[in-house]
Amino acid sequence: MATSSSNADSPDDAVEISSLLKLLPACDRCRSQKKRCDTRLPACANCTRSATECAFHDHVLNERVSREHIEGLLQLLNQLQSSPSREVNYASPLPSSDPTFHFVRVRDAFRFTGPRAQVGVQVPPSTLSTSVQNIATYPPLESSIQLVIGLQMHQFLMNKYMTVIHPAYPILEGFSQDVRPADRDMSPWVRFTLYMVYAIGCHCLPKNDSRFVLLSESCYRAAQPHFESVMAELDIKALQAVLLLAVHCLFDPREGNIGQLIAFAYRLEIEMVEQGGDEMGNALSRLRKIIFCLGNLVASTLDRPVGFHIFDTDEPISFEMEIEGDFLYSLYTAQAAARQSRTYDMPSRSELESIGCSPLTLAAAHETIFLVQTSAASALALLAVYTSADHVLNVFTSHWAFKATVVLMSSMSAQERQTGYVQGLQVLERCALKWPNSEALRNVISESWISNP
Repeated sequence: MATSSSNADSPDDAVEISSLLKLLPACDRCRSQKKRCDTRLPACANCTRSATECAFHDHVLNERVSREHIEGLLQLLNQLQSSPSREVNYASPLPSSDPTFHFVRVRDAFRFTGPRAQVGVQVPPSTLSTSVQNIATYPPLESSIQLVIGLQMHQFLMNKYMTVIHPAYPILEGFSQDVRPADRDMSPWVRFTLYMVYAIGCHCLPKNDSRFVLLSESCYRAAQPHFESVMAELDIKALQAVLLLAVHCLFDPREGNIGQLIAFAYRLEIEMVEQGGDEMGNALSRLRKIIFCLGNLVASTLDRPVGFHIFDTDEPISFEMEIEGDFLYSLYTAQAAARQSRTYDMPSRSELESIGCSPLTLAAAHETIFLVQTSAASALALLAVYTSADHVLNVFTSHWAFKATVVLMSSMSAQERQTGYVQGLQVLERCALKWPNSEALRNVISESWISNP
């Protein structure tokens, strides 16, 4: 059996690296002087003759990158390929005398690198429920050098996506779970989809695990080279790819703008209809509902217009719970109506507890009830969902938790104020571990409680 290092040295990988190097843009100096840039490493011929730094603007990172830096990365890659594979030792976080922050071991070094580091306020163990602290362990991660997803990890991440994301947002209806990255004959769409499923599945965990965040970033970047090929044709697969990127932004907003991706998906859907999309039937209708749900999730959370109109919210809403995707669509239709001062009779909390659904759908149901019927009772129910052992946080959870906590802290009942403060702070602390901006909301709650307990 060939080792992973031999795979890295294969001619196919060498050709792929060579092709990627040819895609490097012209340097800033050649662009400004309108000269032809040969894009050589570590500097082009023009910059070499003038003895100036050869650098170009990376539009993905939005920063200036030196070609000498690219040369160094290439040399490091060659060293890694020539050395035998080794298992990365993920040690426990470095003990620190400062209890406020913690460091994460990344590539054999403890790093604190600003906004891209997985650093946040640690949650005191006493504030977490026993069930949350005792969540089952996850499969061991493979070596991060070459992004090898083993069979056990493949099944684990695929199952997480299919049980958490797919019931609520059935983007990949009929997608085979048997495909593996090692298959050489996969189409660009299948390979892109598989890596995006891995990247999203890494975030579908109730427990914050920085190693899975790093794995998600690697899978996301492995999917990007195939995106252009997927978007070459205007079809269902292109729309599915954009929606996968939008769902990924629910957990990692640094890698894209969810509002722009939703608007892009909406424009694609309109173009597909104009070009005979009626032939796509149920698939296009299903994806149209997902666009509506994601758009209204952003609009309701941030209290802004949705930016497009797909369905008529004047029609009666039927909260049928047999098909989870349709139930979620009904919930977001109710949210859209509530923003226009129209209300509907919502399902009772007992009805919601009796159905088995994705954590995302259950949270959306309680968020809708809280939006339509804002009260201390609905706020308590929402925070109870967020603090449950199996709940999966997303980037908007902190906004809803903050709103619910504010409602409870203004209650006349001392017990409700106390419960709202404790549970709201717990949710915001968990959010801050993955999204440091949530720390600002947590500080507002803490300062408000200190000034007016």
